[in-house]
Amino acid sequence: MPKKPYIQSIGRALNILEYISTHGNYCRIQDISNSLGLNNSTVHSLVSTLEQHGYIQRDSQSPRYSLGISILKLSLSYTHHFMDDEKIRKLLTQITDIFNETSYFTIRVDDHYFYLGSVSPNRTIKAKEVSGEFEPISSASGIAKVYRNFDINNEIMYEFDIEEIEKGMNCIAFPVIKNNTLMGVIGINGPSSRCTKEKLIKGYNKSLTILDSLEL
Repeated sequence: MPKKPYIQSIGRALNILEYISTHGNYCRIQDISNSLGLNNSTVHSLVSTLEQHGYIQRDSQSPRYSLGISILKLSLSYTHHFMDDEKIRKLLTQITDIFNETSYFTIRVDDHYFYLGSVSPNRTIKAKEVSGEFEPISSASGIAKVYRNFDINNEIMYEFDIEEIEKGMNCIAFPVIKNNTLMGVIGINGPSSRCTKEKLIKGYNKSLTILDSLEL
């Protein structure tokens, strides 16, 4: 079998992205150089190129680098491969109808998750809609708990946030899985007076039918 062509500079650039992603997303050139066995000038040139294309970004207060917005764009493109904006909106509308509370669709971007969209019910007191914002995976939200715990147990069904993020507000979150891969997490948030654990679990069970029907 003929050997596949390999472009060394591209391979090194991808190794840099993987290193930053798996080492705290806050790395110095010297750390990258030492780990990958490359001299500083080579790493600096590759990092500069990646930075110009938006794949990494330099911290404004220190000589450290993290993943950039272009990585997010690739992630969003991959997500839209199986589910575009219209499908996300349709899914969240159906989920919101089940719970009669605000629903959210998120994807993971390194050590954060990103809100792709949200839909709120037609009622006076409700959780606010959120879209286009990042939250850390380390937070106490139900959504963050699913992302953290899925790495440990990929059979996780749901997680709760019972007034942990905001007093008077409860949340349930559950994974969206395709081909045994976590594609995103849906969260439902509403007043604790309405969103008891029992009600949220009941809504979750009904939502499974919706997820199956969309063939995610």
